[in-house]
Amino acid sequence: MNPRTIAVFFVVAASLMAQFSVLRADGTRVSGAFVGVGPDGALSIRVGDASVRVDPAVLVALEGDPSPSLIPPGMLRFDLRDGSRVIGRLTKGGDETLEVVGLCTGALRFAIEDIDVVWNLGLPHSGTNLGGDAKKDGLYVDRDGRLDALPGTLVSLASDAATFSSAAGTKRAFAWNKDRVAAIRLASEADRPVRSSTVTLELRDGSRLMGQLVPSSGPTLHVKLVGGGEAMVDPSGLRVAMFTGGKFKHISDLQLAVTDRPFLPTLLSREVLKDKGLGTWLRIGRVVYTKGLLIPAGIEVRFPLDGATSFRGDLGVDPGVAGRSMAGSVRFVFLVADRVVGESRELRAGDEPQSMQIDGLKGAKELTIRVIPASPAGSALRAVLGNAWLLP
Repeated sequence: MNPRTIAVFFVVAASLMAQFSVLRADGTRVSGAFVGVGPDGALSIRVGDASVRVDPAVLVALEGDPSPSLIPPGMLRFDLRDGSRVIGRLTKGGDETLEVVGLCTGALRFAIEDIDVVWNLGLPHSGTNLGGDAKKDGLYVDRDGRLDALPGTLVSLASDAATFSSAAGTKRAFAWNKDRVAAIRLASEADRPVRSSTVTLELRDGSRLMGQLVPSSGPTLHVKLVGGGEAMVDPSGLRVAMFTGGKFKHISDLQLAVTDRPFLPTLLSREVLKDKGLGTWLRIGRVVYTKGLLIPAGIEVRFPLDGATSFRGDLGVDPGVAGRSMAGSVRFVFLVADRVVGESRELRAGDEPQSMQIDGLKGAKELTIRVIPASPAGSALRAVLGNAWLLP
């Protein structure tokens, strides 16, 4: 047996042995080995000797291994304009189309014009607010920890360097490592079409793929990307896949009305964030969420129920650092027409999530969620509503 065959065997074997948990809209779960995706989008999970089919209409999440993968040297992060994020090694560069091979995916191809920012993961700047004019290309070089922006135009990308044309028209190849290129931002384009996505895959290497699952009969997840092209994902590299478009609605996808009632004056941001936290991830303690809200203490959010009869979600506090303990506490209070229909326990940073289920909402027009500081120190906390959705 040649080395390539042996490698493929072990990848497939790892995928078959990996255990997954499927979360359904009614809050129940089924756990087992991932089998495949049916023509109608239903997932098949093997539980013992039986195969369990999960209807796509009630499919909320497919949860895999939450532990992060180690990122080897020489990797780049490509933030795409459709919301996807690809971490991998640039194997084929050019001035129009790129090919990137990730830790958990096969070769991905996309156009340079579909890129928002390219980050050099060998330098500690990924995800930094680059500032400047987003309507112009910019190359950012690390100068003793400070980012210096060089205006100009990106000409082409290669695995070891980026060719950049200065404002004066002079072309130069900047080596990713030798010249300490931290990031390259491409000029944003207005009025780009918005394409729909029914699944968001968060991978253990930090990649995010948005698109639709393609029917498959094997252990590999086949994804048609929103921005075009397709990806083959090894399920053992999956952290979580979040689904939309079923018989439920994610709270973070709704139009929210926000009222701010600060307990104490503060200089901290009072913005309610959707599907992201203080850092890279939205988290409660050590549990990471792809969908949800980050709500500063003292804020009230309201949204229409539109015929929904039940609410599901996890409640907690995001300290910004996993497992870190912070002073103060908050409580969630749920109201319909000023009537309390649910209330959390006192929640602190580092606590495990509290699952909340509220039924009997039939006929109600609106649900209100208040995050109340349970102590003066709690006024600086940010509460998390993780994987929250409404059921019809």
